[in-house]
Formats: sequence, structure tokens, C-alpha cells
Amino acid sequence: MSTKKNIMQLSVKMTRKDFDALQKLAVKTDQPMAQVVRQFIAQGMEIEKTKDDIDFIRRQLREELEMALDRRMSRIIKLLIKIGSMSYVSAYFNAMIGSILLTPKKNVSYRQLIEDAKREGAKALGVQNDAVDQLFEDMNKFDLGGRFDGR
Repeated sequence: MSTKKNIMQLSVKMTRKDFDALQKLAVKTDQPMAQVVRQFIAQGMEIEKTKDDIDFIRRQLREELEMALDRRMSRIIKLLIKIGSMSYVSAYFNAMIGSILLTPKKNVSYRQLIEDAKREGAKALGVQNDAVDQLFEDMNKFDLGGRFDGR
């Protein structure tokens, strides 16, 4: 039970329409108007508390999702970079083969052709040559079926 020290008085002004609606509700529920107003205040405060709780839960979920997805997104980005790198290398390699076929007097070894393609691919991507070399080493570890080759 509340003591008088814990009870505070508040004066509220409202429109005639709101006052009449409040009075009608008080009569309908057989409660004093003050009690109806206290119930509305309590309900409104509970709604605000729930909104705060929902915002807290939403922030927590967002943080958890970001942490979980961050690792996967990093992996996807790395894979896309590898795919892009290999595309550049492949395009240059195809161009070099076409060039050799058109000018058969040019004597270029397969190894040199691969090295030139890797160098040009790295230049096109703006990365160091060793980054493209690492891509090739990574790819050599897997056969076309995706199984570990062991090389």
C-alpha cells in the first residue's frame, strides 16, 4: 500500500472531448476518474518501456548478425578478388596466345607466357606480383573437383 509520502499530485488540462470520454469510461468501469487516468499513465509508461526493450534487443541482434556475417563477407570478398584476379590473368593469357598464333615467329615458352599473364593481371588489379603468384599456388592445391590435390 502506498504511503502519502509516495503520492504526488498532478493537475492535467484536457479538451472537453477528452474529458467527456474519460468520464464516460470511468462510469462504464465503475472507477474514479483519477484511477482511470493512473491506469492510462501506467499503460503508456509500460508501452514506452517495451519500445526501449525492443530497441535494445534490435541493437543486440544487429551486433550479433554483423559479427556472424562479417567473417562470411570477408571470405566472399576475398573469393571475388581471386575470381577477378584470375579473370584478368586469363584475359591477358588468351590475348598472348592469340598474339603468338598470329605471329608464329615469336618464340615464347609456356612458362614465360604464364609469368607475363600473371604480371599483367597484377598490374591491371594494382596489386603486387606475389599476390597473383599466391592465387596460383592456392589454386594448384585443388583439382577441378575441389578436392585437395596435395601439391
